[in-house]
Amino acid sequence: MIRKLFLFVVLIFSFLLTACGLNQSHILETELGLSSIQSQKELQEKLNSTSYYWRYYGSPILDGIVGATAEDTNVPNGQEEKSSDYTTTNVQVEGVDEGDRVKTDGDRIYSLNNNAVKVVDVNEGHMELVFIDYLNEDISNQESNYYYYYYSNYFTELYLTDQYFIAIFASYSARYYIDWMPLETSGTYTGVRIYDKETFDLVEEYNISGSLNTSRLIEDQLYLILNHYDYSEERNNWPWVKVDGVTTTTPLNDIKYLPNTVYESYTVIAKVTLQDEVSLETDVLLGPSYWQQIYVSQQSIYLTTQQYEETLLGNYTQTGLLVSYLFNESGSVFFGGAGSFKGNIIDQFAMDEYDGYMRIATTEGFRETAMNRIYVFERQIIADQYYLIVVGKIDKGLGKPGETIRSARFNEEQATIVTFLQTDPLYVIDLSNPTTPTISGQLEIPGFSTYQHPWKENYIIGLGFDANELGQTTGVKLSLFDITDAENPVEVGKSLVFPYYESRIYTNALYDHKALFVDPNHDCIGMTFQSSRWNYTTYYYAPESKFVMFDVDLTREYPIQILHTVDHFELGQKPGEELEDSEELVYFYWNYNYVIDRAVRIDNYLYVISGNLMTSHELGEELTTVEILPFDPAEPDLVG
Repeated sequence: MIRKLFLFVVLIFSFLLTACGLNQSHILETELGLSSIQSQKELQEKLNSTSYYWRYYGSPILDGIVGATAEDTNVPNGQEEKSSDYTTTNVQVEGVDEGDRVKTDGDRIYSLNNNAVKVVDVNEGHMELVFIDYLNEDISNQESNYYYYYYSNYFTELYLTDQYFIAIFASYSARYYIDWMPLETSGTYTGVRIYDKETFDLVEEYNISGSLNTSRLIEDQLYLILNHYDYSEERNNWPWVKVDGVTTTTPLNDIKYLPNTVYESYTVIAKVTLQDEVSLETDVLLGPSYWQQIYVSQQSIYLTTQQYEETLLGNYTQTGLLVSYLFNESGSVFFGGAGSFKGNIIDQFAMDEYDGYMRIATTEGFRETAMNRIYVFERQIIADQYYLIVVGKIDKGLGKPGETIRSARFNEEQATIVTFLQTDPLYVIDLSNPTTPTISGQLEIPGFSTYQHPWKENYIIGLGFDANELGQTTGVKLSLFDITDAENPVEVGKSLVFPYYESRIYTNALYDHKALFVDPNHDCIGMTFQSSRWNYTTYYYAPESKFVMFDVDLTREYPIQILHTVDHFELGQKPGEELEDSEELVYFYWNYNYVIDRAVRIDNYLYVISGNLMTSHELGEELTTVEILPFDPAEPDLVG
């Protein structure tokens, strides 16, 4: 009630400001939504005002609505479609690339493995390793009489542009007492290495303080979203960047914050411009300790987190906070307003922006208290400020009692939502009228999908689990749904199920969409499957890890079927070597680098990549292995 009254007062005040003809210069800075830190004392007070509990478990609820000065919202166009015939990273938003461990431009394959970035020339199945570069080799554990030092460096994500390939890495260092009690964290930062694609020269390296949440590439603008924590007692460890050996700390008045929230860490949004002259700029927000989910479109960045508020009875209520940034004409970011919602967002696919509206799917509570909702937000300008206002909502009928959202996928004016407790209701949502979203139809089958992928027109591929009548998962399942008739969605044919039986099957694609190989030009999808076996007392990983390619044919009884498989374990096994059952676990741990990470198709050849091998295979009725390329780091002329 208090929050509604506050909102009403703010709206009336905004209306009066507008009616009185007051321009932006007459509005106090705190009215603009974001304020700037003015002194070291103010920064210390804000950071120290957060209790130990909130520092680890959340932050108070956003009090009212916040906004920012309206700016030009022109956005660079999306990436043009490439004419070469090759597969790319499976991303959520067209024109917004996502970092991955393997990329190709049709001529070369670029890959990351721990502390190495590798480039392989490819031509009709033939491969040549032409470049390797490493992170610093002096990463080690050092011990003194009183302290133990820990260092860790590893590559995390890779991007390509027409001119550059970019490798992002994480660096972490900490100092402990010998009994492993933490003493300090001294060197957590994210590195960005930019290489010239023609010469392999290292054009630039940026070091940015903080750990990477996520990143995106829109044309020649690379965006990184990081969290920087300040563990110092003086609260003087502000975000910094290091370029050409020079470290620059963010000025105090460049640190912004949302009034009426708590302040636990710094969110750094870094923009790297990848033109002839590369450059870096950062925007810093003092705010929540973490972001639960992040969504990026060609126009905006949306950050979500959970906030907590203590009631008069000593309990805590939980509310979601949605914060947005917009891109201006040059690609720089500026604050685009904030709003609130109830519940948790399962992943980035439960968020989507379309035609000026932001839509999210949430679940609040669990079991008998579970409630699923869809919110539609509109960015409104009131008195020259942005606000994210809820203009449409579904809060009834989405899921049976006790069911929670397990996957979501938005597709323009439609969405499909999967909930689960014992069966898998798939709901089709009509979003054509943003202010009155409705449930068009639903379909119930056993199990549930953790990921949905649009296929052709009006079809959805569901990847998830099969389940019995008790709601217990019994295997990995691939299904195909037809949503042409939104009021009566149907399953096409029968699902393909990999049952558990005596082993447990798993694929990273269940929860990592970038691990899914998608090739609509050849009507194929693919992913790496791993298995574990029961040895009387416990499950353990067995040396079974295969990339499986499926073809999709809508006319078959089982529309999704296995087409080809590739196994790098067999290729990595020494000739004539046979394994006893008791040796399998040891064999797996010695050969983890033969677990297949990704696969790409270029023309009529499939290239499969693990840590130690890259193999090429000619596609046809049978899969023909053309070449096996071991990654050999011992060739000094390849090292950058």
